[in-house]
Amino acid sequence: MGIVAAVFQHHLIEIKILEIKLLKGAMKKLILLIVFLESVILLGQTITTKSKSIILLPSRNAEIHQIISFSNPDIKDNAIIRSSGNEFLLSGSIKEGQAIKSLLINNERIIIGDDLTFSQNIHLNNGENQITVKTVYKNNLLGKISFNIIFESPTTRTDYALMFATDNYTSFPDLANPIFDAETIEGELKENYNFKTQLVKNPKIDTIFAQLRLYGTKNYGKEDQLMIFFAGHGIFDDIYGEGYLMATDTRNDDVGKKSYLAHSYLQRIVNNIPCEHILLVIDACFSGTFDQRIAWRGEDEIIKKSEEWIKNKLSLKTRKYITSGGKDYVSDGIKGHHSPFVRKMLEALRSYGGSDGILTLSELLSYLETVESNIPRSSEFGDNQPGSTFLFITK
Repeated sequence: MGIVAAVFQHHLIEIKILEIKLLKGAMKKLILLIVFLESVILLGQTITTKSKSIILLPSRNAEIHQIISFSNPDIKDNAIIRSSGNEFLLSGSIKEGQAIKSLLINNERIIIGDDLTFSQNIHLNNGENQITVKTVYKNNLLGKISFNIIFESPTTRTDYALMFATDNYTSFPDLANPIFDAETIEGELKENYNFKTQLVKNPKIDTIFAQLRLYGTKNYGKEDQLMIFFAGHGIFDDIYGEGYLMATDTRNDDVGKKSYLAHSYLQRIVNNIPCEHILLVIDACFSGTFDQRIAWRGEDEIIKKSEEWIKNKLSLKTRKYITSGGKDYVSDGIKGHHSPFVRKMLEALRSYGGSDGILTLSELLSYLETVESNIPRSSEFGDNQPGSTFLFITK
């Protein structure tokens, strides 16, 4: 019995050892299978067996182009895209075999269709817009791409013209053409250059000041322009050393000149109007004394005239003036035929800037300098910046 028991116990031990070996082998196979599956998941592949396909998730670090395809546009990471409109359609599709819980564009959940396609209309702000696309499964980020869309809004420049023209005076001889001249110029500016105009006829001195103050309270855009035009009588006082414009109620016996508009005062008023680009045009006797130097200064001719060129020129503050003469009398012209100065100004405006449709200040001056009776003057005043200009841009 002792021998039989010993043999039985020996075989029992061998059986247990075999069981342990089998168990270890099964565990090893299980561990190898887990490792294999994890490696496949990291690669984002699809395993195909004889019976069915098993869809596996891509890793968190997968390229987004392994997951989705963009149809509009073909996007790459950190790309820069330019848009002509403020709405941008982003569309694409989820690649077959990818399990995605949700798609986010700038953290906004996007609906994925039954056919695995998606599209989203994105509103763009002026300038640079960053767009980020993410794919998510059970709160796990699977893929991400960021790019920029640049939208530049069309030019919203507004051009204004404030015009004063006086034919009739209470204390001085009437003139024949100032209102006719101003009306004709106003028509050209409105019809062909898209100016917003205001013509004040036979204004009193208080009306002139009130209108200038009103334009000093307006809100102007960075590229807005303002042309201020005066046509009428002007004088120069040798005692005061000052030139003046005259309103319909300016008095001949006003020794203190309170009913006159002094050039130096006009200069300060206009310079303080918060518009970046101002052109002051004066068609009056002694108008050249607006600048004590009576200096001629034109603008250098520049090769032009793209939209970028316009933006560059209108980035500089403009304070320019043109007068119909110097320290002298100027002709009013024959009634109904414009003054010599305005005739040349109209000739320039009706050239419409030539083939590019932009009349520059230097081009305008090239017409005005051919006035035979008087030499027009032009220069700068106030806070004018070097290189600035005033543009007449056709519609």
